[in-house]
Amino acid sequence: MKEGVHNWFRRPLVRKLLAAVVVLALVAAGAVWWMNKKNAQAPILTNRIRTTRLQKTSLNESVIADGTIQSSNTSTVTTDQKYAVKEILVNVGDTVQEGDVICILDTTELEDSIAKLQNNLADETATANSQVNNANTQLTSATDDALAQESVLTDAQNALAALESSWQAAQAAVAPYLQNYATAQNVLQQRGVTLTTLQAQGASEEIIATAQADYDAANEAAKQSQQQLEQAKQQCNYESLQQQYQQAQQTYSQARQQLDQLESAVEQAGEQLETSQKNAEKAGESDELEQLQSQLEKCTLRATTSGKITQINATVGSAVNGSAAVIQDTGALELAITIPEYDIADVQVGMQVKITTDSTDKEIAGTLSQISPVAGENGFDAVVSIADSTGLYIGTNATAEIVQSTIDDVFVVPIDAVEEQEDGSQVIYLASTDENGEQTFSPIPVTLGSQNDYYVEVSGDQLQEGMEIRASVLEEEQQASQQMEMMPGGMMGGGMQGGRPSEMGSTTVVIGSDEERPERPTKGGGAQG
Repeated sequence: MKEGVHNWFRRPLVRKLLAAVVVLALVAAGAVWWMNKKNAQAPILTNRIRTTRLQKTSLNESVIADGTIQSSNTSTVTTDQKYAVKEILVNVGDTVQEGDVICILDTTELEDSIAKLQNNLADETATANSQVNNANTQLTSATDDALAQESVLTDAQNALAALESSWQAAQAAVAPYLQNYATAQNVLQQRGVTLTTLQAQGASEEIIATAQADYDAANEAAKQSQQQLEQAKQQCNYESLQQQYQQAQQTYSQARQQLDQLESAVEQAGEQLETSQKNAEKAGESDELEQLQSQLEKCTLRATTSGKITQINATVGSAVNGSAAVIQDTGALELAITIPEYDIADVQVGMQVKITTDSTDKEIAGTLSQISPVAGENGFDAVVSIADSTGLYIGTNATAEIVQSTIDDVFVVPIDAVEEQEDGSQVIYLASTDENGEQTFSPIPVTLGSQNDYYVEVSGDQLQEGMEIRASVLEEEQQASQQMEMMPGGMMGGGMQGGRPSEMGSTTVVIGSDEERPERPTKGGGAQG
C-alpha cells in the first residue's frame, strides 16, 4: 500500500504541484534572507500543520479531466464571393435568428453586369416574340389558303361527280356502235391483207376480183358502222360530255395538288411557330444570368442558425476571408475535455459527469456523450453534454469528474494522509493538544477501501465523525507551509483552495484552531460531503 500511495506523487499533475511548492519555498527563502538582512533578525515561525475533520461522505471512483465550455451548436457565416463588405448589421453579443442578415457585400459591379445582361436578354426576347408573331401570321394565312382550297377542291369534286353519271350513260349508249365499228374495221383490215396477198402471189383475175369484191363490201360495212357510231355520239352528246368530264378531272387534280401544297405550307408554318415559341421561351433564360443572380444572393450573408454573435471577422471595405461571423447557441452548451491516455480504458460513453467551474457555486450534472477513437497530442478528445447550462459561459475552463462508481456513507481522507507502518499496517494521525497547548499527533490504525486519484476510503474501530486528523504526512509539504509564512505581504495562514488531495476538504490549522471546511471543491475531488 505504501508503494501505491507514494506512486500518487509520480503523477504529472502532482509533480507539477510539488515543483510549484518547491519554487515557492525558494522564493520564500530568498525573502527570508532579504528580511534578515534588512531587519537583522529572523522571524518567529509558527508551527503550521494542515488538518481536516473526519466525516462520512461519498467517494466517487472517477476520472478527472479538464476542458473548456463550448456551444454544441456553432455555425459560421461564410461566402465564396470576393466583393468588399459594404455594411455589417450586427455586433458581437447580438442575438440573431436563422435567416437574419449579418452583413452585405458591395455588389455595384455585379448589379451592373446583371442589368446589362438583362437588357440584352430583353432584346433577344423581343426579337424572338416578333418571330413568333410572324410565324403565327404565316400559319394563319397558310391555314386560310388551305381552307379556301379545300372549298375549291370540293367544288371540283362535285362537278366531276355530276358529269360522271352523264358521261357513263353516253359511254354505255355508244359502246355497241364502238364495238360494231371496231369489228368492221377488223374485217376490212383482214380482207385488205387477203387482197394484197393474192395480188402479190399473181392469183387469177377471177380470184382477185372476188377478193376485191369482198374488200369493197367490208369497206362499205365499215363506213356504215362509222356513220352509225357518229350518229349515236351526236344523239347522246358524247364528244361534249367527254371533253367536259376530262376538264373536270383536270380541275379536280389541280385542286387536289394545290391543297396538298397548302397543307404542306400549313405544316411548315406550324413547325416554324413551334420553333419560334421555344426560342422565345429560351430567350428570357440564361445560365450566366442565373449564375450572376446566385452570386448576388450570396452577397447578402445570413445566419444559418439562431444564437448569439460571438465573433465578427468581417471589415467594411475588405473582402471576407474565411468566415464573416461566428454564431453560437449559448443556451445549448457542452464541455470539451481531453481524457489522458492512461484513463481512457476506464471511461465509456453514457457515464455521468460532475462539472465544476470557477464561475458556478455548485456542481453541474453532465453525461459523457462522445469519445474520439483516435488519441491526440494530449490524450483522447471527448465531449460532455450538459442538461442545464445555467451560469456557464462559452470559453470558460471547467473540470469534469467522470464517475465510474460511487460508495456512500464512508470515511474518506486524502491519500497523502495515510502512512504505511513497517509492519505493513496503515495509519492516520489524530490531532490533539497536550497540557502545554502544543499540538500532537497520534496514529490510529485504519483499513483502506476504495480510492480514486486523490481520496481513499478508511475504516476502523477508533474512527469517529468529527475527529481532527492530519491531512498530510509529507514533511516537505509541512516545510513548504512553514516557508510560506516567511514570505512578505502577510502570506501566513489560509489553505490553498483547489481540488487536489492536499487542498480539498481540508483546513490549515494554527495550533489549537480550526478553519471552517469549504462546502465544495472548486475542481477535481471525488469525495462528497
